[in-house]
Amino acid sequence: MAINLSAAQFSEPQLVEKIRAQLEQSGVSPQWLELELTEIAAMKNPTVAAQTMAQLSELGLSLSIDDFGTGYSSLSHLKRFDIYKLKIDQSFVRDVVDDPEDQAIVTAIINMAHSLGMITLAEGVETPEHARAAREAGCHALQGYLYARPMPLAGLIARLATPTARAQPRRPSARWSGSSGRPASRCSTRTGCASGPEANRRGGGRRRRKAGRSFLIPSRPAGPGRG
Repeated sequence: MAINLSAAQFSEPQLVEKIRAQLEQSGVSPQWLELELTEIAAMKNPTVAAQTMAQLSELGLSLSIDDFGTGYSSLSHLKRFDIYKLKIDQSFVRDVVDDPEDQAIVTAIINMAHSLGMITLAEGVETPEHARAAREAGCHALQGYLYARPMPLAGLIARLATPTARAQPRRPSARWSGSSGRPASRCSTRTGCASGPEANRRGGGRRRRKAGRSFLIPSRPAGPGRG
Protein backbone atom coordinates (compact mmCIF):
# COMPACT_ATOMS: atom_id res chain seq x y z
CA MET A 1 0.00 0.00 0.00
CA ALA A 2 1.33 3.43 -0.94
CA ILE A 3 0.86 6.40 1.39
CA ASN A 4 1.39 9.99 0.29
CA LEU A 5 3.50 12.23 2.50
CA SER A 6 2.97 15.97 2.17
CA ALA A 7 5.92 18.35 2.25
CA ALA A 8 4.85 19.48 5.73
CA GLN A 9 4.68 15.90 7.02
CA PHE A 10 8.03 14.98 5.50
CA SER A 11 9.72 17.93 7.19
CA GLU A 12 8.40 17.06 10.68
CA PRO A 13 11.37 16.48 13.03
CA GLN A 14 9.68 13.47 14.68
CA LEU A 15 8.43 11.85 11.47
CA VAL A 16 10.61 8.73 11.70
CA GLU A 17 9.74 8.10 15.35
CA LYS A 18 6.03 8.62 14.70
CA ILE A 19 6.07 6.09 11.86
CA ARG A 20 8.12 3.66 13.94
CA ALA A 21 5.55 3.89 16.75
CA GLN A 22 2.63 3.40 14.33
CA LEU A 23 4.26 0.31 12.84
CA GLU A 24 4.83 -1.19 16.28
CA GLN A 25 1.32 -0.35 17.45
CA SER A 26 -0.45 -1.66 14.34
CA GLY A 27 1.75 -4.70 13.79
CA VAL A 28 1.82 -3.99 10.05
CA SER A 29 4.90 -5.34 8.30
CA PRO A 30 6.82 -2.45 6.66
CA GLN A 31 7.47 -4.57 3.57
CA TRP A 32 3.84 -3.92 2.57
CA LEU A 33 4.13 -0.13 2.82
CA GLU A 34 5.49 2.45 0.41
CA LEU A 35 5.83 6.15 1.23
CA GLU A 36 5.42 8.60 -1.64
CA LEU A 37 6.75 12.14 -1.60
CA THR A 38 6.89 14.73 -4.33
CA GLU A 39 10.03 15.93 -6.01
CA ILE A 40 9.49 19.40 -4.56
CA ALA A 41 9.24 18.03 -1.01
CA ALA A 42 12.46 16.04 -1.45
CA MET A 43 14.41 18.98 -2.88
CA LYS A 44 13.31 21.52 -0.27
CA ASN A 45 16.27 20.51 1.89
CA PRO A 46 18.13 17.72 0.06
CA THR A 47 20.65 16.98 2.82
CA VAL A 48 17.97 16.53 5.48
CA ALA A 49 15.77 14.67 2.99
CA ALA A 50 18.55 12.14 2.29
CA GLN A 51 19.00 11.54 6.03
CA THR A 52 15.26 11.10 6.59
CA MET A 53 14.96 8.71 3.65
CA ALA A 54 17.83 6.61 4.97
CA GLN A 55 16.18 6.38 8.40
CA LEU A 56 12.80 5.43 6.92
CA SER A 57 14.47 2.83 4.73
CA GLU A 58 16.15 1.35 7.80
CA LEU A 59 12.65 0.75 9.18
CA GLY A 60 12.04 -1.50 6.18
CA LEU A 61 9.86 0.95 4.24
CA SER A 62 10.03 1.64 0.51
CA LEU A 63 10.18 5.21 -0.74
CA SER A 64 9.19 6.64 -4.09
CA ILE A 65 9.23 10.04 -5.77
CA ASP A 66 5.75 11.00 -6.97
CA ASP A 67 5.04 13.20 -10.02
CA PHE A 68 8.68 12.98 -11.11
CA GLY A 69 9.68 15.48 -13.78
CA THR A 70 7.60 18.40 -12.52
CA GLY A 71 10.12 19.64 -9.95
CA TYR A 72 13.75 20.64 -10.15
CA SER A 73 15.70 17.62 -9.01
CA SER A 74 19.46 17.83 -8.99
CA LEU A 75 20.92 14.57 -10.23
CA SER A 76 23.74 14.91 -7.71
CA HIS A 77 21.12 14.83 -4.94
CA LEU A 78 18.88 12.24 -6.56
CA LYS A 79 21.64 9.63 -6.59
CA ARG A 80 22.02 10.05 -2.81
CA PHE A 81 18.35 9.43 -2.06
CA ASP A 82 17.40 5.95 -0.91
CA ILE A 83 14.61 5.72 -3.47
CA TYR A 84 12.99 2.52 -4.70
CA LYS A 85 10.81 3.97 -7.44
CA LEU A 86 10.36 7.02 -9.68
CA LYS A 87 6.75 7.73 -10.68
CA ILE A 88 6.73 9.57 -14.01
CA ASP A 89 4.26 12.45 -13.96
CA GLN A 90 1.13 11.99 -16.06
CA SER A 91 1.78 15.26 -17.92
CA PHE A 92 4.49 13.41 -19.86
CA VAL A 93 2.55 10.16 -20.22
CA ARG A 94 -0.60 11.83 -21.53
CA ASP A 95 0.91 12.65 -24.95
CA VAL A 96 3.67 10.03 -25.03
CA VAL A 97 2.06 8.28 -28.02
CA ASP A 98 2.07 11.30 -30.35
CA ASP A 99 4.56 13.83 -28.95
CA PRO A 100 8.23 13.08 -29.74
CA GLU A 101 9.37 15.44 -26.98
CA ASP A 102 7.33 13.62 -24.32
CA GLN A 103 8.60 10.32 -25.70
CA ALA A 104 12.16 11.56 -25.32
CA ILE A 105 11.54 12.78 -21.76
CA VAL A 106 9.89 9.54 -20.65
CA THR A 107 12.67 7.46 -22.18
CA ALA A 108 15.34 9.63 -20.57
CA ILE A 109 13.73 9.32 -17.12
CA ILE A 110 13.43 5.55 -17.45
CA ASN A 111 17.04 5.15 -18.62
CA MET A 112 18.30 7.37 -15.79
CA ALA A 113 16.28 5.43 -13.22
CA HIS A 114 17.63 2.13 -14.54
CA SER A 115 21.20 3.42 -14.28
CA LEU A 116 20.58 4.39 -10.63
CA GLY A 117 19.02 1.00 -9.84
CA MET A 118 15.47 2.33 -9.44
CA ILE A 119 12.29 1.02 -10.98
CA THR A 120 9.84 3.28 -12.81
CA LEU A 121 6.07 3.68 -12.86
CA ALA A 122 4.10 5.63 -15.47
CA GLU A 123 1.21 7.66 -14.04
CA GLY A 124 -1.94 8.57 -15.93
CA VAL A 125 -2.12 5.49 -18.16
CA GLU A 126 -5.62 5.73 -19.63
CA THR A 127 -5.42 3.84 -22.94
CA PRO A 128 -3.81 0.66 -24.27
CA GLU A 129 -1.64 2.94 -26.43
CA HIS A 130 -0.29 4.69 -23.32
CA ALA A 131 0.46 1.31 -21.77
CA ARG A 132 2.21 -0.02 -24.87
CA ALA A 133 4.35 3.11 -25.27
CA ALA A 134 5.43 3.02 -21.62
CA ARG A 135 6.29 -0.67 -21.77
CA GLU A 136 8.24 -0.26 -24.99
CA ALA A 137 10.25 2.52 -23.32
CA GLY A 138 11.16 0.06 -20.54
CA CYS A 139 8.79 1.17 -17.77
CA HIS A 140 8.36 -1.45 -15.04
CA ALA A 141 4.87 -0.57 -13.79
CA LEU A 142 1.78 1.33 -14.92
CA GLN A 143 -0.92 3.25 -13.06
CA GLY A 144 -4.10 4.90 -14.29
CA TYR A 145 -7.75 4.67 -15.26
CA LEU A 146 -6.98 1.94 -17.78
CA TYR A 147 -6.68 -0.40 -14.79
CA ALA A 148 -8.93 1.12 -12.12
CA ARG A 149 -10.69 4.29 -11.07
CA PRO A 150 -11.09 5.54 -7.50
CA MET A 151 -13.47 3.25 -5.64
CA PRO A 152 -15.05 2.87 -2.19
CA LEU A 153 -13.47 0.56 0.38
CA ALA A 154 -15.95 -2.25 -0.28
CA GLY A 155 -15.11 -2.20 -3.97
CA LEU A 156 -11.39 -2.24 -3.24
CA ILE A 157 -11.73 -5.22 -0.89
CA ALA A 158 -13.71 -7.11 -3.52
CA ARG A 159 -11.13 -6.32 -6.18
CA LEU A 160 -8.20 -7.38 -4.00
CA ALA A 161 -9.98 -10.65 -3.25
CA THR A 162 -9.63 -11.73 -6.87
CA PRO A 163 -6.60 -13.94 -7.61
CA THR A 164 -5.19 -11.59 -10.26
CA ALA A 165 -5.10 -8.67 -7.81
CA ARG A 166 -3.06 -10.38 -5.12
CA ALA A 167 0.42 -8.96 -4.74
CA GLN A 168 3.53 -10.57 -3.38
CA PRO A 169 5.44 -8.82 -0.58
CA ARG A 170 8.68 -7.20 -1.63
CA ARG A 171 11.57 -5.74 0.24
CA PRO A 172 12.20 -2.00 -0.04
CA SER A 173 14.92 -0.30 -2.06
CA ALA A 174 15.32 -1.98 -5.41
CA ARG A 175 18.99 -1.15 -5.56
CA TRP A 176 20.74 -2.11 -2.35
CA SER A 177 21.98 -5.47 -1.18
CA GLY A 178 25.09 -6.74 0.50
CA SER A 179 26.25 -5.04 3.69
CA SER A 180 22.85 -3.41 4.19
CA GLY A 181 21.32 -6.87 4.48
CA ARG A 182 18.62 -6.16 1.92
CA PRO A 183 18.15 -8.41 -1.11
CA ALA A 184 18.15 -6.71 -4.48
CA SER A 185 14.76 -6.73 -6.18
CA ARG A 186 13.43 -6.59 -9.69
CA CYS A 187 9.92 -5.88 -10.90
CA SER A 188 8.25 -6.01 -14.27
CA THR A 189 4.74 -5.42 -15.53
CA ARG A 190 4.55 -9.05 -16.66
CA THR A 191 6.22 -11.03 -13.90
CA GLY A 192 5.47 -8.94 -10.82
CA CYS A 193 8.26 -8.53 -8.27
CA ALA A 194 11.08 -10.81 -7.27
CA SER A 195 13.89 -10.35 -4.81
CA GLY A 196 17.26 -11.81 -3.90
CA PRO A 197 18.25 -15.10 -5.57
CA GLU A 198 14.91 -15.37 -7.32
CA ALA A 199 15.50 -12.03 -9.03
CA ASN A 200 18.93 -13.19 -10.17
CA ARG A 201 17.46 -16.41 -11.56
CA ARG A 202 15.06 -14.32 -13.64
CA GLY A 203 17.91 -12.32 -15.10
CA GLY A 204 17.79 -9.37 -12.74
CA GLY A 205 20.15 -7.00 -14.55
CA ARG A 206 23.69 -5.73 -13.96
CA ARG A 207 25.36 -5.46 -10.59
CA ARG A 208 27.48 -2.47 -9.57
CA ARG A 209 29.07 -1.27 -6.37
CA LYS A 210 28.68 2.03 -4.58
CA ALA A 211 30.03 3.12 -1.21
CA GLY A 212 30.91 -0.45 -0.29
CA ARG A 213 27.45 -1.78 -1.15
CA SER A 214 26.33 -3.66 -4.24
CA PHE A 215 23.14 -2.89 -6.08
CA LEU A 216 21.21 -4.39 -8.93
CA ILE A 217 20.26 -2.33 -11.95
CA PRO A 218 16.88 -3.66 -13.12
CA SER A 219 16.66 -5.14 -16.59
CA ARG A 220 14.05 -3.80 -18.96
CA PRO A 221 10.76 -5.66 -18.60
CA ALA A 222 9.97 -8.09 -21.36
CA GLY A 223 7.77 -6.69 -24.08
CA PRO A 224 4.63 -8.32 -25.47
CA GLY A 225 5.27 -11.78 -26.77
CA ARG A 226 8.70 -12.09 -25.13
CA GLY A 227 9.59 -14.12 -22.08
